[in-house]
Amino acid sequence: MIEPIADIQTWLAGHTLSRQIDSLVLHHSYRPSAAQYQGEKTITAIRNYHLSKGWRDIGYHLLVGPDGAIWPGRDLNLPGAHALIHKPDMIRLLGSSGYLNQHSVGICAIGDYEAEKPSPTLLATLKEVLFRLAQGFQIPSERLFFHRQVTATSCPGKNFDLESVRSWLKAEPASPVVEAWAADSWRWAQTKGLILGEPTTPVDRQALATVLYRYDRLKTQG
Repeated sequence: MIEPIADIQTWLAGHTLSRQIDSLVLHHSYRPSAAQYQGEKTITAIRNYHLSKGWRDIGYHLLVGPDGAIWPGRDLNLPGAHALIHKPDMIRLLGSSGYLNQHSVGICAIGDYEAEKPSPTLLATLKEVLFRLAQGFQIPSERLFFHRQVTATSCPGKNFDLESVRSWLKAEPASPVVEAWAADSWRWAQTKGLILGEPTTPVDRQALATVLYRYDRLKTQG
């Protein structure tokens, strides 16, 4: 069973690194799209697909779902399998085609952000994840790369702007939409499919009935 990361700062603090990390690389999954996302089931499918390619684990180190859940990929101490460099100018800049796999953290926003708009929840969580990584590893904003900078792809999609994302590394993220005391419960409810939508959406009687119905089905299936 794959569990989401409850707090990115605490998770990072629990790592002792033996690998030099000086860059971040942002991706989108493309497939599955945000509309196809099913929480843990999606992460397991991505892991199984990457294992079928002969890789040792998911190619990325972290994944962020459209619901704001943060999922662990491969161990931070292992080089990634997500950003082999093919563009000659980037090879000249970084020194080798494998530099980013060796020395970056690969982060994947789950969804097709060439066609889909990132949800506010995903953006808020992704901003915090990138900020905490940059702070923890002392990575300057210019060392955050999009996948499309190093190879022939549109990844992470036209709905992400490089300079805007780089600006996230320079300022403390705003307070999360979900209060800290409720974050674990909110992510659990979303990963179980009990709650959809944004945390600021008012709960009416129809929404409450839906949550109770889904919870009853979850108990029956469990």
